Amino acid sequence: MRLLFPQRTAAAWGLILVLATLTYHNTFDNSFHFDDSHSIVDNPHIRSLENIPRFFVDPTAFSVMPQGAMYRPLLLVSYALNYAVSGYEILSYHVFNLLLHVVNAGLVYLLALRLLRCAVRRTPRAQRAGQLHKQPFFVAVYAVLCLGLCGISQVDGTPGELPTVAIGSGALLPRPLQ
Repeated sequence: MRLLFPQRTAAAWGLILVLATLTYHNTFDNSFHFDDSHSIVDNPHIRSLENIPRFFVDPTAFSVMPQGAMYRPLLLVSYALNYAVSGYEILSYHVFNLLLHVVNAGLVYLLALRLLRCAVRRTPRAQRAGQLHKQPFFVAVYAVLCLGLCGISQVDGTPGELPTVAIGSGALLPRPLQ
């Protein structure tokens, strides 16, 4: 575990959180719009945590519009949890999306660290200086680029952030011994 979470990782996660928050704080007052009306605001299914099991078997729970039926159970769980915490107070939805983005940026950091360590081990000693200090820059760029803007500024952008957490986590699973 020490290789995956070096001592400076906490500082990197803190930097990612600060950069992302400074970048996106002005979007926290954005209202519900686009698909939010049929999938959140008018959707009675997210108003009770008792409906969570239904999200995993009934695609019509996603929307009040029959043509909007989709199978996105984790997204609906996040909406239901947000609703349980704050009703339709928009800030909690945006903070949740920001935290998902921070987790994604942190996973990019850990993946970059792993990849650079592999590359440095295969690089001649004379060229190694400074190689492991590049990843914080790239992760900082990821944390503030508009790639995450839709996922943070719009509540209906959450679907893009959720699978990225799963993919990023999977990329960091221990690899087989070689």
